[in-house]
Amino acid sequence: MDKVYGILGIAAKAGKIISGFDAIQDGVKRKQVNLIIVAKETSEKTQKEMRFICDKYGIPLIVFGNIEGNSHAIGKKNRALIGICDEGLSKKFLELINE
Repeated sequence: MDKVYGILGIAAKAGKIISGFDAIQDGVKRKQVNLIIVAKETSEKTQKEMRFICDKYGIPLIVFGNIEGNSHAIGKKNRALIGICDEGLSKKFLELINE
């Protein structure tokens, strides 16, 4: 779990993270986002809307962690949705999740 949060921290420091529904939606439309992470306690409505967007644009979506832990990893507060904008970091995140 610490390694996964470490990847989020690295991505944040590299400026490869966007967060929040509107920013991620815009990033997906601009083809900047490679992976979307949704916190487990995110509302069903928000998860459903984000899944629709991901399916439409072919972006992987993973439900991971909680709002507090995910937000802390990227140095922000209250972030239920996180988009990773780097292909390599996205792949590494998925590898660590699937271990």
